[in-house]
Amino acid sequence: MEGRATDKLYLATRWAAIETAKNRNNYVFTEYTDDQAWWANGALRLEQYIRSTGDATVELLKAAQIVINDNLKHETETCGGGIYWYHGFFRPFRTAKTTISNVLTMLTMATMFSFTHDATLLHGGTHGGAIDIYNWLLTSGLLNAQTGDQKDTLDTAHDNCTLVGGSLTYEYGVLVQALIALENATGHAQYIVDAMIFIQNAIKKFTQNNIIYEKCDQTNTCQGDQLAFRGQNEAKSQSITPARDAEGFNGISLSSSKFPQMRLK
Repeated sequence: MEGRATDKLYLATRWAAIETAKNRNNYVFTEYTDDQAWWANGALRLEQYIRSTGDATVELLKAAQIVINDNLKHETETCGGGIYWYHGFFRPFRTAKTTISNVLTMLTMATMFSFTHDATLLHGGTHGGAIDIYNWLLTSGLLNAQTGDQKDTLDTAHDNCTLVGGSLTYEYGVLVQALIALENATGHAQYIVDAMIFIQNAIKKFTQNNIIYEKCDQTNTCQGDQLAFRGQNEAKSQSITPARDAEGFNGISLSSSKFPQMRLK
């Protein structure tokens, strides 16, 4: 810990992050709720690191809370709840409630709870908390905790509430991290049970010979997020425990001290 507090790269990164966080528009100008939540989670992860050195900031927590507040503005009762992916002026995008926007917001709120212990981050409040978002994801059909399946988007056009799109590796990764954060916040083991089901399904769907892939790899058509975010967050499950003798995604572990050890079949 001692060396990190004087490391020039660490100090420069911390300074840049805090200066960025001071301007609220740097976190919520994108009009995409998933992008905003990526920023917020980055701020919270850096704050966790800073606190591991024995120090703390207020700017990063404030910036993350601004994102939470802004994302929740775009949660509506259309199709029973959920946060819209996009809130700009391009109308065709404004009907999508995506898994990634909702699980990222869920992760942000559950992680923020570890700092503030504000119960409304988990349940209730003016808008739903992380638990409410997860429950909506289940009831909407975007997530299925029995099979481990997930869909990418709920299209709310004309109030039809249509499930569209398949799943992506990083959606599973963020979801599992959010469930771990919820278990840490509540002590309810069911979140780990659910996480295990989603992990097992992700391994089944997205690995061949212990290597992670997206479905688009079969036709060599991967682009955009499929390339940039391939497998994002899946390795972070290993943060619960540093050691494991089971193999995962090309050496990326999906284990947790709270999960049974697994081997890919």
